[in-house]
Amino acid sequence: MKLGLIVFVFTAFASATFASEKEKVVGHIKESYQAWEDDDWKKSWETYSPEFRRRCDKKDMITFLRSTKEKKKIAKIKLDNFSVVFTSGKNAAMVTYDMAFFDTEGKQTLKKSWPMLVEKVNGKWYSTEECYPKS
Repeated sequence: MKLGLIVFVFTAFASATFASEKEKVVGHIKESYQAWEDDDWKKSWETYSPEFRRRCDKKDMITFLRSTKEKKKIAKIKLDNFSVVFTSGKNAAMVTYDMAFFDTEGKQTLKKSWPMLVEKVNGKWYSTEECYPKS
């Protein structure tokens, strides 16, 4: 009986920990897009991993994201249908989600599935990817 209880408690704890990490990853993705939507370039930059920030240029990121937002007339971003697959001892994850852009009139201008690699550094989740094109 005690063994069954221990297995149940361990399973419940592991499930809660996994759900908590998944929520943190999804929260990170939402935070990064909210920063972009709000033109909060400092916060947007900080959503990227320390390694990304060492090798990439902040000005290039701002120029690219700002021009993309202007060209596509993005006023609002909606994210849903998240799938999170953990790798590397749960210090990295591949996240896929649906992303929709809306213009200033509320008209949807784009909807597509999008992948993103995130990594955990010192207990915090960050985005990581190739550097933005030179501005």
